[in-house]
Amino acid sequence: MILMMPDLIPFKKLLVYITGVLEILVAPGLLLPQTKDITAILLIVFLIIILPSNIEAARKKVNLRKEDFTGPGLEYLKIRIPIQLFLIAWTYWFGLR
Repeated sequence: MILMMPDLIPFKKLLVYITGVLEILVAPGLLLPQTKDITAILLIVFLIIILPSNIEAARKKVNLRKEDFTGPGLEYLKIRIPIQLFLIAWTYWFGLR
């Protein structure tokens, strides 16, 4: 995941750990009626914020399996952006609607 981040972002490894822990801690909030709305909004914002990292990964040809720069490049976005939009819509549908 560090390879996906734009070069100008500091403390990449720390940010990867923080976002991973936050995803785990926030997800159960979707199950509780009193926190469902705010959790859904935060997850949608998070999904939008990380979209540039997916674009950067495609631009750099990041291969997450091999942890190098031999990935598919812009072809990656043909799959990743629709998945990201689906996750945003899904979170909206089940979290806010």
